[in-house]
Amino acid sequence: MAPEDEQIDGKLALRIAGSRDVEAEAELCRRFWPRLRAFGLRRLKREQDAVDLAQQVLVITIEALRSGLELLREFSGIGGASNNWALRGTRTATGRPAPGACRRGSR
Repeated sequence: MAPEDEQIDGKLALRIAGSRDVEAEAELCRRFWPRLRAFGLRRLKREQDAVDLAQQVLVITIEALRSGLELLREFSGIGGASNNWALRGTRTATGRPAPGACRRGSR
């Protein structure tokens, strides 16, 4: 993903966390929906399952950003941090550990 895209996604995340900006939420969903759905389809092989997974990941992500949870830390260095958080969330939702996820006791 291009650094410009990371900056845009980071700014959207900050808008969601800071003021529950509904337009920013919609834009973030529009930007990530195709990739999340495609990832789910590759893993789950059924369209409806892929759509359900993409929707679940986006709902969890928006709720976490609204709550100011740890996801926001990934965006604190806008442009420097990878925004693969959405795909990591998908991997976690499929039951597999997210790459780079902290394991209990590893900190």
